[in-house]
Amino acid sequence: NLRLAIAKPGLFIETAGASSDPSPLTPRRSLKSAKASRIIRALVDSRPPFRLTEIAARSFADVGLVSRLLKQLEQEGLLSRKPRGAVTDVKWEELIRRWAQEYQVTKSNAPSYMLEPRGLPSLLTGLRATTLRYALTGSVAASMRAAVAPAALAMLYVDDRGAVADELKLRPADSGGNVVLLVPKDSLPFEGATRQQDLVIAVPSQVAADLLTGPGRNSSEAEVFLDW
Repeated sequence: NLRLAIAKPGLFIETAGASSDPSPLTPRRSLKSAKASRIIRALVDSRPPFRLTEIAARSFADVGLVSRLLKQLEQEGLLSRKPRGAVTDVKWEELIRRWAQEYQVTKSNAPSYMLEPRGLPSLLTGLRATTLRYALTGSVAASMRAAVAPAALAMLYVDDRGAVADELKLRPADSGGNVVLLVPKDSLPFEGATRQQDLVIAVPSQVAADLLTGPGRNSSEAEVFLDW
């Protein structure tokens, strides 16, 4: 992989590289699993510095898995660590974008497309009165924090889609729906949710990842939300 040429004097160089890669890359691990998502949320939702054991405790993940994933993310330039392993800096926006390359809101969760014939204001009124567990994400959640366009589609995480659909009088919709009920494989999307305007909203990192991979104009809204 090297050619060196000069006019004079004559020159001959012979050398050999290392017999093995001195800095081998860690095999790339998927970031779409529930455990990987938990670790990413732990890195993004808190301000560094923090130790490996702190990340493991926050993400409820095995210390070995956390260590391997941190090494990968460090090699990808998404975080910085001290020699003894403590994380000192996280490029949170780039990490969310990297997460969204594999985690996709409608594929990593079980979606049901529904129609609220009276419109989204009626949906939000029903959510303010319900005692069922849910967490709004996507456009509706983003519009409550940043100046994005008025939402045309509501996405929310739920435990029991049937109970939510019955209570809010939602109708199944193969096309033309304005509500997506998401049943997550893990309780992570509910964790850290806050109440605003009497509505339960998922944490910003979750909303951003869902916007980046959501249907419709969500990707453009994601850019505005990430700027916020």
